[in-house]
Amino acid sequence: MATIDIGKISFTQKGTWSSATSYTAKDVVQHLDNGEFSSYVAVAASTNQAPSTNGTINTSYWNLMARGNAVSSTNQGTWSSATAYNKNDIVQYDSDGTHTFVAVQGSTNQAPQTSGVVNTTYWTKLASGVAGSGNVDVLASVDASSSASLQVDGFFNDAIYGHYKIVLQNLVFSSTTYINMRGLDASGEIASAVYAGVKHVFTDYYDGAGYYFSRQENAPIFGYTSGYDNQLQIGRSERTSRSKYQYRTSQTGHNFNGTIELPSAGHTNNISGSYNISHRGGDTANGGSRFAGTHEDSHFQINTTTAMTGWKVYPLTGTITSGRMTLYGFKK
Repeated sequence: MATIDIGKISFTQKGTWSSATSYTAKDVVQHLDNGEFSSYVAVAASTNQAPSTNGTINTSYWNLMARGNAVSSTNQGTWSSATAYNKNDIVQYDSDGTHTFVAVQGSTNQAPQTSGVVNTTYWTKLASGVAGSGNVDVLASVDASSSASLQVDGFFNDAIYGHYKIVLQNLVFSSTTYINMRGLDASGEIASAVYAGVKHVFTDYYDGAGYYFSRQENAPIFGYTSGYDNQLQIGRSERTSRSKYQYRTSQTGHNFNGTIELPSAGHTNNISGSYNISHRGGDTANGGSRFAGTHEDSHFQINTTTAMTGWKVYPLTGTITSGRMTLYGFKK
């Protein structure tokens, strides 16, 4: 009996596209391009013909079958001319200092910055810093300008760094408010009830009638309830009746400074850290005549099941008028 080859009558799944593989019509591949991991079907035989480049489909050999979701930012470390970068990749580049950039489209051998001028066709500058020296690197720095929050994300690299420090410098808030902090993971904010710890607060305050007071308090938990909380909150006391003065954070025009210490962030259970914060608050009920200078330090634990990728600081109400947040990495 004669045999007739009628070709493929169904699609053949070939997995992730490879430049070394020979494909024929109706082969289906997945290909990462321009920050999206999409599926393509071959319309003609080919080898080393990428399905798409910088968002343009190679229609001589491929058709788009299904567009994928954008891939989240990935920190690729120090920029290299030999590396092919995709949209949303994050790199650090040393020219006149250590700067951080995010790719706006795929590229190879397109330096993020030359003589201080950003290569905006391929990159956007995320943060500017000074050149790292010795065992400490500046990984990211962000400035506030009537900002709802400040955050650094995608810069933790536990293969290189064993410890991280976040410095909050001269933060000024638009209103008297408590300050919240949360970790970030690949899905966004870690907003579930996984935060716990102890803190010590020392406060000097003036009551507006010629009297000065000093108080100390050890608080076993964060927030008003026992057990875990869904955030770390600076300036809030377990005893609400005593939080009116000494635990209020900055009023308009007063600075808020401090540091947050984090070990390797890739742990998926019981991430431990500490913070050391100083700020000045006040009592608006008396025309601002009562004020408080407060120092607060804490050891905390984040009982998360996912690797932490970043850190967020934000006021309970209002915005961060000005100030800077800088992330440092301490090499192993």
